[in-house]
Amino acid sequence: MSTIKEVFQFPVKNERLFQQAFQLNGFAKPFLPVINSLDTLAIDFFRWQLIPTWIKDEKDLKADTLNARAEGIFESSTYKPYWHKRCLIICTGFFEPHQVKGEDPILLY
Repeated sequence: MSTIKEVFQFPVKNERLFQQAFQLNGFAKPFLPVINSLDTLAIDFFRWQLIPTWIKDEKDLKADTLNARAEGIFESSTYKPYWHKRCLIICTGFFEPHQVKGEDPILLY
């Protein structure tokens, strides 16, 4: 956390949610350090999760909205209300696992 504070020099909200880890899985819904469009001069912690506007209680969410398919994101009513909401997720790296049929999985960095 000290490196993030030093680099960005922004106040940090909810610092108790910080979880340092080498590898995090989005499906575990960890809290991540973020600079968001609602408060661009502070760092806060958010989960990587989309809760559609029509869901009133998070417990009622039946579908997993972690992954969006690029070919349908602009047609889907699920994602449309969020196009204007952006954030910067602070991390030192990101990878996406891919598997080609008949071969071992590879990681793209």
